[in-house]
Amino acid sequence: MLTAPVAYQIVTEIEAQFLTPFLVGRRLEMNAVAALPTVVLWGWLWGVDGALLAAPFLVAFKVICENFDGLGRVDKRDSQDVLNVIQAGICDGDQLGTRPDV
Repeated sequence: MLTAPVAYQIVTEIEAQFLTPFLVGRRLEMNAVAALPTVVLWGWLWGVDGALLAAPFLVAFKVICENFDGLGRVDKRDSQDVLNVIQAGICDGDQLGTRPDV
């Protein structure tokens, strides 16, 4: 009598705990260090609703940043350009990212 509900519960748990996170996690590659403060922040602002919406907000923000050139991560090429500038003696590492006084 309880075989069908128990089987359904087992299949649902396997899908929710293992299959979906595995498939979605490989595609989105969300950083846990970024996800935890996001959940805390939105949970603090909006309570339980904010905590539940924090991950979709973070994913949307990540997708927007990946699709605009100026908002993406620094990749190896950019960091290599910075090292080349430092090694060439054009500036030292402390001057990178600062504007000269006008």
